[in-house]
Amino acid sequence: MAYVCRNYAGLPNLMNHVETEALIMRVAKHDRAAFDALYDLAAPRLYGLLLKLLGEQQQADAALAEVFAKIWYNAGRYPASGYTPVAWLVSLARNHAIDRRRASRGAEAAEQVFTLPPKGKIAEALANHDPAFRQALLCAYLAGMSYSDIAAQTGTPREALTNMMRSGLAALREELTT
Repeated sequence: MAYVCRNYAGLPNLMNHVETEALIMRVAKHDRAAFDALYDLAAPRLYGLLLKLLGEQQQADAALAEVFAKIWYNAGRYPASGYTPVAWLVSLARNHAIDRRRASRGAEAAEQVFTLPPKGKIAEALANHDPAFRQALLCAYLAGMSYSDIAAQTGTPREALTNMMRSGLAALREELTT
C-alpha cells in the first residue's frame, strides 16, 4: 500500500525551514494536526528517497510508516540535531533505509547497488574518480555498508579504504561545489 497523500492546498513548502521547523516542534508536543500536515508535506520526498534506496515498493511503504513513527516519537530531539528540518527528515529516512538494508543484506543486495547508474552532475563528477572509489562510495551510501564490510568485500585494507574515501569525498565535494 503506497503512502496516503492528502490535499496539498495551503500547506507550507517543505523547503521553507521556518514553517517546517514549526511543524516538527508541534509534532514534538504530539499535535496530530501538525503530524498530518508534516506527513502531507514530507511523505512524497521521503517515499521517493526510500523507494530509490530500498528498490521495492512494499519495502518503501513499510519504511515510510516506520520513519513517520520515528518522527512522531523523536521530534523532540530535532532541535539538538543541528540539522535543517529537511536535512533532519531526510537523514532519518536515509538512516532507516540503511538499517533495513543491513538487516536484510546479502550478497545479492550488495550486488544490486553496483548496477545503479549515477545521474547528472554527480555522474560527471564520479566519472573523474577511480573505479575503486566509486564502488566503495556506492557500497557505503547506497547499500549502507560499513567501511569494514567494504574492505572485507573488496580485499582492501581498512585503513587504505578510509584514506581513499576521505580524500575521494573531499575531491568530490570540491568538484560539486565549484
